[in-house]
Amino acid sequence: MDGNSIARPGFSICANRTALAVGWLLLALFGIGQAEPLPLEYHEQGLVVDGQTVIVRIARGLKLELLTNRLREPRLMTFGARDELLIGSKSGLIYRLTPPYTEPQALAHVGGYPHSAAVRDAELFVARTNGVFAIGYDPTTGALADKTRPVAELPGATAAVASPWVPMAGCM
Repeated sequence: MDGNSIARPGFSICANRTALAVGWLLLALFGIGQAEPLPLEYHEQGLVVDGQTVIVRIARGLKLELLTNRLREPRLMTFGARDELLIGSKSGLIYRLTPPYTEPQALAHVGGYPHSAAVRDAELFVARTNGVFAIGYDPTTGALADKTRPVAELPGATAAVASPWVPMAGCM
């Protein structure tokens, strides 16, 4: 036993190191726990956008569909609890679409670059380049509360964190 070891009854550092080394060797030799991903199968689909047909290659079993072309610079999309589709945009707007997702409603003008939105516990969370913000939200009506709150400021942000939102009352 060297001067750095601590003696404990029933505990052998050497035995535990050996068992650990053998375990790692078995994992390396036999590949236990490794799984190869299944290759995706693709198909081509034509999609008409503004009168032009675009051919896209997508995973088999999926279908690409243009819901509306009335959004200004849309970004990331997410579904809310009531099947509403929330979309951030480079134009500073947060859009809300309800089934059948063809008539967009400008929910709020956030300013900056609101690239994504999500709903949790009656709050709308919006991610911008300078932080994540929350506001009270009623998914049934699309109504927003009066005051936003910063959730997290992102490093390197240049815009003011607490900039106000302007609810849009359904206008485009």
